[in-house]
Amino acid sequence: MNALVRLVGHCELKKSDDHDAINAVSELIAEVGIGKRLGDVGATSAHYGAWAQAAQEDICLRSNPRTASLEQIVGLYAAAQ
Repeated sequence: MNALVRLVGHCELKKSDDHDAINAVSELIAEVGIGKRLGDVGATSAHYGAWAQAAQEDICLRSNPRTASLEQIVGLYAAAQ
């Protein structure tokens, strides 16, 4: 979250409105030229299994109030392809 706060600060965001923050980050992504989809940066479905396994092992997932199966995480990656 700290990285997002820094990015928004660089966009001269004046309001704390969620939509303004989303628009500011979207504009920054376009300005920098970062791809919007995983496929834009060369990711393929062959990557999803290892990424999902790493996500399940990440300590942050332990404190998430919602659980996610390996298949659900792979599904998220597939949706972002």
